[in-house]
Amino acid sequence: MELPWLLGRVLMELPWLLGRVLMVLLWLLGRVLIELLWLLGRVLIVLLWLLGRVLMELLWLLGRVQRVLLWLLGRVLIVLLWLLGRVLIVLLGLLGRVLMELPWLLGRVLMWLLRRVLMELLWLLGR
Repeated sequence: MELPWLLGRVLMELPWLLGRVLMVLLWLLGRVLIELLWLLGRVLIVLLWLLGRVLMELLWLLGRVQRVLLWLLGRVLIVLLWLLGRVLIVLLGLLGRVLMELPWLLGRVLMWLLRRVLMELLWLLGR
């Protein structure tokens, strides 16, 4: 007499448990992605800065007469590339934040779906 009730209780709690496990795993994946995106942004800043330095040096070597103008152009390129790196870091950070919130939403939707399916199954078994 107690076995169907106990089975029903286990089946009722199963979506919650699966949803929680899935939420934790997706949260960990989000954290790893955030760290990787942050690291990628830092590497991009360094590479863009180095590219600006190389361009500045190449422009400086082109001629004496244009030395001042080319130096200013190189500085502007360095600043622009540095700003581009900063913008990329912000965008990658925003993407990481969105990815971090995604597991919670997916876990809630999956818990709701599993609960609905199990309720339908229990209703069909109860008929």
